Amino acid sequence: MLLVDDEGSSPNLGIIGNYNKVLAATTSPWVLTADPDDRWLPNRVALTLGALRSAEAKFGNETPIAIGTDAEVVDSEGRVVAPSYWRWTRSFPSSRFSTRRTAMDSAALSSTMAVNRALLRETLPMPPGAVYQDWWMALAAVSFGQLVLLPDVTMRYMRHGANATKDPYTASLFGAFARHAVERASTHSAIDRTGRRTGGGLRRHL
Repeated sequence: MLLVDDEGSSPNLGIIGNYNKVLAATTSPWVLTADPDDRWLPNRVALTLGALRSAEAKFGNETPIAIGTDAEVVDSEGRVVAPSYWRWTRSFPSSRFSTRRTAMDSAALSSTMAVNRALLRETLPMPPGAVYQDWWMALAAVSFGQLVLLPDVTMRYMRHGANATKDPYTASLFGAFARHAVERASTHSAIDRTGRRTGGGLRRHL
């Protein structure tokens, strides 16, 4: 994603700053987010946009809605690292979402997501302390509207040395065990940390 200012230079706005500027520039009722090194599969647009339209028909277009799916994880050569991003991260979507759970562990992945105008109004501008844009939008959808995660794979998610995000510690069995072992005790502290990073913006809504 390349953003150019009025003088023709390309300022480094960071992940959140880039998404804030791009998303603020659109007036579309629906937005499908993308990263330049990931590859959408042929079902990506029809599946997620169809699910978003169905959710708006059910809950109303003034309800903040985010749709997400699973993804295939590949390396920089296109070799499959994991057939399922959710299994790779041990972050299996729950049938019932909560703000506290999503604050700790979000299964939403940006390049598979479709969001509506109501969600953008709720989330923009994202605060500089937001961990990642997909996590922030998933939190807003769970807190104020609807988060829908579909089991389909709609994208090839590339992992390489230049990724802005790190490999998940839950990619190992030990990491998954450690996460679940401390999950109950750490819920409130995780929310507090998120609240401090965002200047208290999230905690005001909990």
